Amino acid sequence: MIRRVDVALRMELAASPIDRSLALFEAAVMARCAASPTQVAGRVRASAQRPYRLATVGEQQEQGVLIEFTSVAAARRYVAAIAPLAPDAHVETRQLGCRHQYEVHQVTVPSRFEPMISNRLRRAWQASAELLLDEGRSVHAPKREAIARAAWRAALLVVGPGRGVACIRLRLADLRAVDLLLRSAALLGLPAKAQRRPGGYVVSIDGVDAVERLLDEAGGLSRRAVPA
Repeated sequence: MIRRVDVALRMELAASPIDRSLALFEAAVMARCAASPTQVAGRVRASAQRPYRLATVGEQQEQGVLIEFTSVAAARRYVAAIAPLAPDAHVETRQLGCRHQYEVHQVTVPSRFEPMISNRLRRAWQASAELLLDEGRSVHAPKREAIARAAWRAALLVVGPGRGVACIRLRLADLRAVDLLLRSAALLGLPAKAQRRPGGYVVSIDGVDAVERLLDEAGGLSRRAVPA
């Protein structure tokens, strides 16, 4: 049941209308949420020698592979988000493992586009994250709320809702993504909290009402996605 709920929710989120003004930001959040503890540790070590950069592309071993996801819905949403930059982007599914097989869904593009996409996603992250923190001008309120919704939609697409019916549990390795989700939840009036765990953090939202509100905000049909 849990897996069917998870798959259904991700498909609903992936089908949500794309706000082109936030599409690249959403893709950047997806990349941060997909980062493994090893990738994050490597970025921290590298930051001591050069300015921080968003490790979205170019860190995979295969040339032309931007990023990979465990969810095909996330991969398709990512492709739709970056389509104006890379119309040739597509998803390739690979079967891995021996005794316990699993699928990964890789987003691939011609390798010449990788630096440009990396730069644009980094700029989109910075611009939207800064606006999210700007509480001084009420004219920005609708945009800030849209940013908050996009951030949570991206995280739910990549990580999934976790195992609870009355709770959301997101395991993340990237501290900046954790901070962004906490700030986004606060802006939307949702009770999120984060706890340190081996290999990263767990961001959680508890309570049936809060979970349904979150899914409604993110674009999922909560009454279908979360069983009573």
